[in-house]
Amino acid sequence: MSKAQKSQNNGGSNVIELGKVVCCAQGCNKKQTRAEFCEEHFTWYKEGLISGKGERPSDFDKKFIAFQQRSRKKAA
Repeated sequence: MSKAQKSQNNGGSNVIELGKVVCCAQGCNKKQTRAEFCEEHFTWYKEGLISGKGERPSDFDKKFIAFQQRSRKKAA
């Protein structure tokens, strides 16, 4: 180990920061399970209802209605 690395590692803690552990969708406080989303919002992300950052697109209402119709057809 070089001297620079030794000086940086001077007996600090071995705790690793996990960062954000809640869903990154707007207004959601559920625990993340997949790709920084909760289960519900991960499905929305796969369907294109929200972006990878959890933001809703300008035509969210139209996409959400189409998503609900597809979900009902799958359930029937």
